[in-house]
Amino acid sequence: MSIGTLLASRLLAYIENEGKWAMGFWISTSMGTVALFSFLVPTRRYGFHETGGNPLCRIAQVVTAAFRKRNIKITLEGNQLYEVSNTKSTIKGIRKIIHSSSLR
Repeated sequence: MSIGTLLASRLLAYIENEGKWAMGFWISTSMGTVALFSFLVPTRRYGFHETGGNPLCRIAQVVTAAFRKRNIKITLEGNQLYEVSNTKSTIKGIRKIIHSSSLR
């Protein structure tokens, strides 16, 4: 965005002040086309996850569980963190969060 702002405010203003309006429009059009293609080309890499219900309910569940379990000591391995022993979540469309030590 900074490069686009610099280009628009300095280079295009200079070109259009010189009376080369057509060149200024073509530069703007070509930069917009490059930006559109750079946005659309990697769309196959975008991840899609199905929604699993109301996110506010999930947030409320997390806050309630954190408040209830605020005094519990956990093991360093984190093997007691999940509600079930398999790798899939019990809620359809929701992935389990991988254990991390960052928010101890």
